[in-house]
Amino acid sequence: MSSAAQPSESHNQPCLEPEAFEDLTSPSVSYFAKQMHVLHSLVKRLLDAQMPEDGRLVGSSSFFLLYYLRHRSEMAASQTQIAADKASSRSSISRVIDHLEELGMVERHEDPTDSRVNLVTLTDKGCRTERQMSESAIKTWATMLDGISPEDISTSAKTLLAMKRNVQRALDEAEGDDKAESSEKRDTMTNTREEEQ
Repeated sequence: MSSAAQPSESHNQPCLEPEAFEDLTSPSVSYFAKQMHVLHSLVKRLLDAQMPEDGRLVGSSSFFLLYYLRHRSEMAASQTQIAADKASSRSSISRVIDHLEELGMVERHEDPTDSRVNLVTLTDKGCRTERQMSESAIKTWATMLDGISPEDISTSAKTLLAMKRNVQRALDEAEGDDKAESSEKRDTMTNTREEEQ
């Protein structure tokens, strides 16, 4: 048997023990985080299973862009604007746009007011697919919320919004974002729209 040195016991220990959560409300943060992850995975699988054929090609992870564009008054936006509104990187948004463009769901056009900017617009096919996917999404949300009281739904929504604000504020501080103030204003506008829906 090899006599190679084994890792010390301390190296096998998690960086944060479950006891670290004892001062927080129950269930523990680790349990709560795990359930959020599991719920996200299950909802994604159900969405994909119930999607129409074109919707499955788009995928639930790219659906947000079709929804975003169809619910803008001009059904168009720049890549920079999309990334800012969706709190995502331009490179991530670019990959989604490339995927949807290959499927004929969106098109890129030069901004008539600024030739340096490309606008992403929704095609007729993209608009039809978004409507079909939205109908499937509504069924999925109805299934997920079945048997849950409006009061509990409202409390959960408020809790998630508060958590998002906390994480966004910490992220702005960690990244040393000079535009933290504008980010907070954008987040406030987003939260207002979410609370009104």
